[in-house]
Amino acid sequence: MGQESLRATLRAGTREQHSRLDTALAGPDGQVADTAAYVRIVRVMHALHSYADAPLARWATASPLAGHLPAALVPDRVAAYTADLRALGADDVPAAPPHGAQVPDSVDDARGLALLYVLAGSAVGARVLLRALPDTVPLEARAGLTDAASPASTQLWRSAQAVLSQPIDRDLVDGAVAEASRVFGLLVDRTELVAS
Repeated sequence: MGQESLRATLRAGTREQHSRLDTALAGPDGQVADTAAYVRIVRVMHALHSYADAPLARWATASPLAGHLPAALVPDRVAAYTADLRALGADDVPAAPPHGAQVPDSVDDARGLALLYVLAGSAVGARVLLRALPDTVPLEARAGLTDAASPASTQLWRSAQAVLSQPIDRDLVDGAVAEASRVFGLLVDRTELVAS
């Protein structure tokens, strides 16, 4: 399966959950209305990176499928999002991964591909969010999104494209789509939890 078809399969298979997450995070118009909305976004991004960064790094160094993915490009943004939450005055910075999720110790190729797709793709969302932040969000509370929108994230996406361009077994693709959908679902649940 080629790059475009694998990416298209992942995109199509996660479209509904991804759309739900985008709407839950920034509303139907994609705008961050105030600092409270931004805190919700940072909490969810913190949850994503708490769940995904370390397992993706393990997969990047262990799987032959990840051979095109330099380990140095794998994000490690938990500390940046933690600092952002503290700068925003959050006194209950979560230490746990998304609600109901366990951080995986071992990462098979389906999970690795899913985490790569979600994290590498989240950089696009970070760029959009950064441009739309209200002036009330202090600069010192933007470290996580700023890192996610950095040139290293662009390099990560290019490397992800190389990984996703390899011939992939159909069962593995189906597993990656199911796992990516599950991660998006966990983040939707997390968004709803922190909004309540």
